[in-house]
Amino acid sequence: MTIRNKLILDIFSSSYPNAKCSLVFSSPFQCAVAVSLSAQTTDKAVNLVTPKLFSLFPNPYAFSKADIKEIESIIRSIGLYKNKAKNLLEMSKLLIAKYDGQVPSNLSDLVSLPGVGIKTASVVLAECFKVPSFPVDTHCKRVLTRLGIAKEKDTPIEVMEKAKKAFPKESWINLHHQIIEHGRTICHARKPLCKTCPFSNICKSKENAHQGC
Repeated sequence: MTIRNKLILDIFSSSYPNAKCSLVFSSPFQCAVAVSLSAQTTDKAVNLVTPKLFSLFPNPYAFSKADIKEIESIIRSIGLYKNKAKNLLEMSKLLIAKYDGQVPSNLSDLVSLPGVGIKTASVVLAECFKVPSFPVDTHCKRVLTRLGIAKEKDTPIEVMEKAKKAFPKESWINLHHQIIEHGRTICHARKPLCKTCPFSNICKSKENAHQGC
C-alpha cells in the first residue's frame, strides 16, 4: 500500500469509525432481498418497504408462495418494482430448489441467483458471512474516482478491483461503509462540501480545485 493510500485509509477510519450498512435485515436471505431492492433507489426508501415485506415473507419458503401482485404492491414505491418482484420470487424458488432454502456463501453461486449481481453478492458476503468484499455503489465510484483511486470511465467492477489492490483485504468491509458515509455526508454528486472535507488537501477532483481548497 502506498503512503498516500495509507493516509486515505487512516482518514476514513478516523472520520467514520462507526460507519455500517444502513439497510435493515435479520438474515442472509433478507440481506439479499434488501440489497436487490436498493438498486437505483436509496437505502432509506428500501427500509420503508421491507418491514411489511419481511413480516409477511421472512424467508424464501414464505416468499416463494407469495402472489407477485402482492409483492409489487408492497414495493411499488421504489424503482423498477415489477422487475424486482419477479426476480425476488424466482430467487426464492431457486434457493429452495437448489440450496435447501439457504443463501450460498460464495460469489459464483450468489451471482447465479436471479437479480443478484456482483454488488449484491459482495454485500451479502461481507455483511452475512464476513468474507472480505468491496461492493461498489454510486457513492463508492464517485468518491474513489475523485480521490484518484479509480477513473471516471471505469465500470463498477473495475473500480472494485482497483480498490482491492489499493487497500489491504482486512480493511475492505469497513472501508466500503466509510466511503459510502463520506459520499452521503460530504462528497455529494453535485455540490460536494470540499471546504469541510478531510481529504481536501489530497483530493484530485475538479470540484475540489474549483473550491480553492
